[in-house]
Parts: sequence; structure tokens; C-alpha cells
Amino acid sequence: MMVFLKGLLLLLVLSLLAACFFSNESAAFTYFSYPYGEKIGSLDARSLSMGGTGVVFQNNAFALGVNPACLSEIKNFGVTSSVQVVKVDEDRAFPYHDSFDSFVGFNTYAMNSHLYGGYAFGVAKNFDQGPIPTIGVAGYPVYDWKYQYHEEVRDDNDLFVGNNIMEHRGGIYAISVGLAEKVTSWLNLGAALNFLNGDGQFESKAFGDTIIALDRQEVDCDGMNVNLGAMAQISPRIRLGLTYRSEANLDGTAKLFSKSSLSPDSSRKLELTYPYSIAMGVEYRPRNDLTARLHFDVEFTKWSHFQDAANDTLEFDDVWQFSGGLEHRFFLGYPFRFGFRYQPSYQDKEVTTTAVTFGTGFSLEKFHIDFGGEVGTRSWRWTDLFPESYYGGVEREGKDKVKESLLRAMVSIDYQF
Repeated sequence: MMVFLKGLLLLLVLSLLAACFFSNESAAFTYFSYPYGEKIGSLDARSLSMGGTGVVFQNNAFALGVNPACLSEIKNFGVTSSVQVVKVDEDRAFPYHDSFDSFVGFNTYAMNSHLYGGYAFGVAKNFDQGPIPTIGVAGYPVYDWKYQYHEEVRDDNDLFVGNNIMEHRGGIYAISVGLAEKVTSWLNLGAALNFLNGDGQFESKAFGDTIIALDRQEVDCDGMNVNLGAMAQISPRIRLGLTYRSEANLDGTAKLFSKSSLSPDSSRKLELTYPYSIAMGVEYRPRNDLTARLHFDVEFTKWSHFQDAANDTLEFDDVWQFSGGLEHRFFLGYPFRFGFRYQPSYQDKEVTTTAVTFGTGFSLEKFHIDFGGEVGTRSWRWTDLFPESYYGGVEREGKDKVKESLLRAMVSIDYQF
């Protein structure tokens, strides 16, 4: 049985690693978050499987990116890593009308399905003796800039006339160093310093026999921010967590390309200010013969404070994100986990992502392996990404209907001794 489990684990991890290698890095986002990205949620599979919660229980090096106070829960020395694959489907449809100009329905004109991969890694050490606090280092994605889109353009006679393509790559990544200390029997405090780097490329092109339109922007920027956290044992059955992530000021350059000039001679200074966020989490352990834990997190992000020095017309919405999860451990020790996530968009708070999550895990000698999955959906309205005039057509009236769905799978491996 043990040999079978080892073989199954090796096969699954190698499959996910291969998918990550042949796909883009990090998680996936859609055009609706262009060009400032989608905030990365869960960093390990246990958190993912419980709706993305973790403000109270992220007891590995990834606590640096969630709640640094949880770092003090490391028993001695721990190494943790996670790998994920995300499948994103997007369906775009335009409204069509009858001869009396009455609305009939929507007609799909572009369907895209893409795989994205990602990984994170961290180490932490708890010094049981002496005044030295628990320390840790972790590397992980923070915001994702990626998006892929392909549309085949045909005329009224269904003859091929061109392609419309978007390829966005990169994101903002963090290297976090931090510490945590159990200051009393019931209170843990922690802090982390995050070194941020943003590196990406945004390209949009339309072409038939020749290139009709081409725009490309290459971005490189750096910055820092901090995470502060606290975790309190209110009673034997209730724990509370609170964490604060400060604003991040990123400075760098953006090199601009166009159809008329393919050299990177045109550039501008890039100044971005990503907003601060505050999150609170609660864990409740009910009286039960079988171990059960209920988790609920709420996070507020002040997106109305986001700034781009090159665009002073931005008006983003503040976002309240809610997530919840349950972990139920059976007699054999294998946990069953499920949860939910509700996340409005900062570009339009009426557009929300709703997702359900699930997962399990088991221990193998000094290793602990967790598996998590997520199924989510979102729909919204948007203008045509490429003007019909590129191919001599007439611009459509009304906004297109866009429906997105995602399927995420993640494996985390934690080694503590």
C-alpha cells in the first residue's frame, strides 16, 4: 500500500510539474483585470481546499504572504512548496438583432481555453531555546498579469480574413523575509518584509496577409511593502487572526512598441501604487468525537487608492472578499475539506467570482502532502477587443457577453522535523 501511495504521489507531482513547465507561470487571470492583474489567492493546497482561508492556520513558510504571526506555529524546521495547474475557459458572444432591430440573443464568436501553471517555495526555522524568534523566507506570486486570447475573423461569407491575438505575460512576484514570536501563551505576533519585482509583456496584434495593428509594452518595476500579523487563542475552541498588508509603490520603466516603430526607443517611467489590505480570520473547533475545524476569512482591499502615474482617470472599487471552509478529520486521520469563495472585481464590484473548493491530504513519514481543487465562474459585459474597422467592417452596437470558468488543481508538500 505504501509503495502504491508513493508511486501515485510521484506520478501526480511529476504531471503537475510538467504542466507548469509547458504552460505560463503563476495562476491565471482574464482580460477584465488588464493591465494591473489579478491578486493571487491561496499559496498552498490546504488553504485552497478551504475556500482560500488561512489567516489563522497558515502554519508554514507561506504564512509570510498571509499572516506572518502563524509562522510561530512551525515546530522546528520546515520546508514547503506548492505547484498548481489552472484551466481557464472564456466564451465571448456578441448581441444580434432581427430585421426589426429587436434583440434576439447572443452569438459566440470566440472561445479560448488555456492552461497556466505556478509554484511557490519557502523555508522556516523555529528556535525553541533562547530569544531568537521563528524566522522564514518564501518566494511566491502576488499579482498575475497574464492573459491569452485568439479570435479568427471571417467575413459575411464565412471566408477567413485575419486573426486577432492578445498575449500578456508576467506578473508581480515577492521574496519575503520575516519573523514571528509567541509573546504570551495566547498571542502570536509576526512581520514580513516583501521585496517585489514586476516583469511582463503586453502584446496585441491584428493581421491578415500583413500586420494591420500591433501594440506591445514591456514592463519592469521593483518595490517593497510589509505584512504585519497577529493571532490570538481566545478560548480552547476559538482562534482569531488579523493581518495587514501595506501599500506597494513600484517604480520602473515601460518600453513601448507599435506597428510603425518596432524598436524599443520609446519608453516612459512607470509608477504604480498597489493598495493596502486588511484581513481577519476566525477558527472554531466544535465539540465533536471527530476533529472538525470551521474557518471564515474576510478581506478588505482599498482599490480606490490604486494609482498609475500615467493614468489619472482610474476609478476602482474597494473590494470585500469572503471565504469559508470546513476541515473534518475521520477516524483513519484523513481530512475531508471543502469551502467557498466570493470575490468581487475591483474594476466593477457587480462582477464577482464565485467558486467552490475541495481537497484532502495525508502524511508519509516526515512529509505531509495536501491536494486541493477549485471550480469557479464569472460573467460580465465588455466592448469588442478589436475594432471591426480593422477589416473594413462596421462597429457593433452593444457590449459583448463574456463568460469565464476556471478549474484549479494544486499539490503542496510540507516537510517538518
